[in-house]
Amino acid sequence: MRKSYKANNFLNVINKYAKKQKSKVLDEIREQELISQKKIENQILEDTKLIIKKAIIDLENEVAVEISHKELEERKKLSQRRKEIMKDVFKESRIKLQEFSCSDKYEIFLERSCKSVAQVINTPDLEILVKSQDIKYENLIKKIFNNCELKITDKIKLGGIIAQSKSKKIIVDDSLDSRLKSQRSWADENFGVLLVK
Repeated sequence: MRKSYKANNFLNVINKYAKKQKSKVLDEIREQELISQKKIENQILEDTKLIIKKAIIDLENEVAVEISHKELEERKKLSQRRKEIMKDVFKESRIKLQEFSCSDKYEIFLERSCKSVAQVINTPDLEILVKSQDIKYENLIKKIFNNCELKITDKIKLGGIIAQSKSKKIIVDDSLDSRLKSQRSWADENFGVLLVK
C-alpha cells in the first residue's frame, strides 16, 4: 500500500509538473501568438498607411494636374482676350488716323513732319512720296524740301510722307502707316510677354 501511495504520489507530482509545463507551454504559445498577431496587425497598419499615403499623393497629383490644366486654359483665354483687345485698339487707331488725315490739324502735322524729315535728309535728288489725297499739299511740301519731286504712292494709306534720296540711298519713312506699324511692334514686344504668360 505504501508502494501504491508512493506511486500515486509520484504520479500526482508528475501530473502536476506536466500540467505546469503544459500551462507554461500554452502560455508561451499564446504569448507567441499575441506577438505574431501584434506583428501582423502592425504590418497591416503600416501597409494601410502606405496605401492611404499613396492614394493621397495620387489624389494631390491628380488635383495639381487638373488645376494646372485649368490655369493653362484660363491663361489661353486671357491671352486670346488681350490679343482681341490689341487688335481692336489698333483697328480703332487706324480709323482715328484716317479721320485725322482728313481734319484741319493734319496740315499742321504734315508741315511739322516735313520739317523734321528735312533736318535728316534734304538732297537735290529728293523724292517725297505721299498718298493721292495729299497731293493738295504739294506747295507746302516743295517749299520745305526746296522743290523736291513729289510722287503718289500706294504704300501710304493713312498719311504722312516717305522721303528718299537716290544719290545717298537713304529712305526716311515718317508716314502715319509706319508710325502705327512701329507702335504695333512696340506693343507686341512690350505686351507680347503678357500675351504669352
